[in-house]
Amino acid sequence: MSYSTNYKSAAVSAFLLLLITATLRSAAQTNTWIQKSDVGHNAANFPEPPACDNAVGFSIGNKGYIGTGFNDKGLHATNSFWEYNPDAGAWTQKADFGGAARIEAVGFSIGGKGYIGTGDAGSYPHYNKDFWEYDPVTNTWTRKADLGGFSRESAVGFSIGNKGYIGTGLRRDLNGGAHYLKDFWNTILLPIHGREKQILGERPAMALLVSASE
Repeated sequence: MSYSTNYKSAAVSAFLLLLITATLRSAAQTNTWIQKSDVGHNAANFPEPPACDNAVGFSIGNKGYIGTGFNDKGLHATNSFWEYNPDAGAWTQKADFGGAARIEAVGFSIGGKGYIGTGDAGSYPHYNKDFWEYDPVTNTWTRKADLGGFSRESAVGFSIGNKGYIGTGLRRDLNGGAHYLKDFWNTILLPIHGREKQILGERPAMALLVSASE
């Protein structure tokens, strides 16, 4: 074997080693958390909005959305609503959530629309079962049919394909006793004659026209 061949073989081996090392390093770096801009942070948003807890969030396309929750400055529930643009790394305040200010609601998205419902408004009767749709194109909220079960807080919600699901949660009686729930509801979106219509599931959360062009 010639010196040239040995040199080339060593060079290839070194390149492969570097490639493997870089790949492993990259893979390791992806299994980490990277802090991004605080909610509401934007050069145009001064002073920045207060922090909050018990908010809800969902994504539509390549944007993230967070809304409602408990304001740590005024010590009250809020219906503020924010959009996060990961490309710009900035937040933009959008139209306030259409329902009453609340905490511990649920949120999810189906297609190009976002949904928020249920939660605790903080004053009797403070549990909610209303359900709202957000359209990012028009930046508007539209009320939809209420959840079919009890009003509640601390429920869970998610979507799979064109179906939305809400279940569990709790409500308290006038004496403060907690009643934990385990019922589970779904809503289905299907195109019917050029429109989307919600139809009944096994335990329907809603039955209404969701997006229509009559």
